This record gives sequence, C-alpha cells and structure tokens, in this order.
Amino acid sequence: MIVLGHVLVYTILLCLVGYQVFLADAPPTRRLIFVFHITGSLLMLLLFTFSCSGLIEESMNVGTAIYSGPWIDLPMNRIGTSLRKDLIMVIVRSGKPCCLTAAGFFPVSVETFTTVISTATSYFTILRQSLND
Repeated sequence: MIVLGHVLVYTILLCLVGYQVFLADAPPTRRLIFVFHITGSLLMLLLFTFSCSGLIEESMNVGTAIYSGPWIDLPMNRIGTSLRKDLIMVIVRSGKPCCLTAAGFFPVSVETFTTVISTATSYFTILRQSLND
C-alpha cells in the first residue's frame, strides 16, 4: 500500500508542480523554486524505481550464479546430494523474480517511472485544456 501511495502521490505532485512552473503567473524566483522541487521529485522517484529494477534484475541472476558456481565439486555423499537438491530448488525458484509491487497491482520498475511521467503529463495537459476553456 505504501508503494502504491508513493506512485499516486508523485503522479499528482508532478502534475501540480508542473502547473506551477509552466502556467501559474508567478515571479521567476518562485518558478525556480518549483523547478528545483520538480527536479528533486523526479530524481527521488527515479532512484526508488531504479533500485526496484535492480532488485528484479539481481533476483533473476541468482539461478545463473548458482549454476555457474562450483556445485559440480560437491561430494556424492548424503550431504552433497542434499545440497544439490537445495540448489536445484533455488534455481527453480529464481525463475520468478522478486519485486516490490504497488499493493499487488503492478511491479515497480523503471517502466513505472516512465508511466508516472506519462500520466503526470497527461493530467497536466487536461488541466491546461480545462483552464484554457
């Protein structure tokens, strides 16, 4: 729920701050403050989604890393056989990547960042159209 809240708040925040930067009748110093605010918000969202993408990538690489390891050198006794079975289970499990989701609706990744920017731009365009009418 917290991740979903972050994504929704950032979408609305980027739209409203974009309005303050581009459409509001404000002095240049105030616009500069909002430019820094929108830049910080974009950077914070990018860092969050980039770390989530890193989690997805690294969790997909676990199976390859285990398979590339020295499991062949394990002894053929009871402990070695048990460890091989455990490694096979980890390799099979790594086929489905770990990821943070927004309340189960969608996985958070860099694609989420582009979607948030696209959605905020759409909201901004609708807001601008309604103000021009």
